[in-house]
Order: sequence, then C-alpha cells, then structure tokens
Amino acid sequence: GGGGGGGAEGEKGGSAPHPPYSAKALFRKQHLPAVKRQLGAEVSKQGLKAELDGMWLKADLGERAEFEAKAAADKARYDREVADENSSRLTQGTGSSKRARVEEGEEEEPATSSSQGEKRPFPADEMEEEPATPSSAPFGGIPKKKKA
Repeated sequence: GGGGGGGAEGEKGGSAPHPPYSAKALFRKQHLPAVKRQLGAEVSKQGLKAELDGMWLKADLGERAEFEAKAAADKARYDREVADENSSRLTQGTGSSKRARVEEGEEEEPATSSSQGEKRPFPADEMEEEPATPSSAPFGGIPKKKKA
C-alpha cells in the first residue's frame, strides 16, 4: 500500500484498524516475493496462491507455530486498536451529547426507539418455550404433530 504513517489502505473513514492477519496470510505475505521470483512474472494470482497454499500445507509444525505466534500478536494489536478507537469515540463530541452527560454522572434514559442506536433484544430471546431439537423435529426443526 501507500507510504506514510496513516494506517492501511481501504480503511473506513480513515480510522478503522486493519483486521488481524491469519497465520496463513502472514506466511503468504512473507514468502510471496521468493515465490514470485521462482515462478516468474507471467504467473497468475491464482497460481501464486496455489503455490503458497501448498507450501503452507507442507510447512513443518515449528514454522507454522512461528506464524501462529505472529498472528496472535497481530490479533492482540487489533483488539488493542479497537479498544482505543472505542474509548476515543466515547470521549469525543460536545458537552451536550448524551455520552458526555452519562460520563459526567447523569443517568441515561432508556431508549424509546431503535433509531437512537441502542440494541434491543430480539423477540426470540424473550421466548419462554424451548426450541425443538433436531432429533425430535424432522425437516429442519419443524415439530411433527402427534396423532391423538
């Protein structure tokens, strides 16, 4: 991507943290230049992907563990950046905002509509009946009526 200290390309609004890479993706990223040189400039993206995926499958457990550790560190980075972003969102805004009032110790009023951004429970979450289990209900959970 582009140079500079601004984060990854394709970020929404310029502030979303880049999602964490998987171990396989980090493996591909590290080995891509060598595989490109080996296979030549004419190789397709699909050809590169197939070669890199084959290398990943043949990689020994030690090499895989190295990339698993890198992926775990990247996941921790992502979680940290998301938490930082969420906390900065809570502190931004004007003093008259609902969040600012709540942070200053005022009581938050319950939401009266979903347009206020509050999550409302799904009606099925409040149901008292237990759903039919797949073993007792054929055809995808629709209970079969018993004959009297």
